[in-house]
Amino acid sequence: MRVEQVARFFATVPVQFPVLLGGDAAMMNEWSVQALPTSLVIDPHGRVRYRVIGAYHWDQPAALEALLALQPAAQPVR
Repeated sequence: MRVEQVARFFATVPVQFPVLLGGDAAMMNEWSVQALPTSLVIDPHGRVRYRVIGAYHWDQPAALEALLALQPAAQPVR
């Protein structure tokens, strides 16, 4: 998947978290990226929760379910 395709996807499906497309050798080394494409889902504490090497369809139900499971539980309204 090309950067342009990913950018178009996020243009139509806005998200409430930062998305990094691309990077330099230092960034790849810091996150232990050995092959492209590599997708990382990083939690608010900076921990890698999911790593996918190769093309992946993030719009499939299993991917959405996994990402939604990372959301903090809703707090009861008082």
